[in-house]
Amino acid sequence: MFFAAGTGVLVLGRLLGLSRAGQVGAALMYMLTPYVIDYIARISAIVMPWAALGWLLVFTVLAVRKGHWRYPRCLPW
Repeated sequence: MFFAAGTGVLVLGRLLGLSRAGQVGAALMYMLTPYVIDYIARISAIVMPWAALGWLLVFTVLAVRKGHWRYPRCLPW
């Protein structure tokens, strides 16, 4: 789940035009947030939406920019 969260924020940073250092910094800070420490061991179902948030924002930004909802159905790359 950490990998999914980090890559989602990394792709979101690339999509929003951040520098490479900004992308990596945002992904690391999102992956290493203290929020996960409380929930990862006992209630992992709460952490799943947290891990998918970056990807959901990527799909939303792409859908708004392109004008259609093709992106929530499949990855554009």
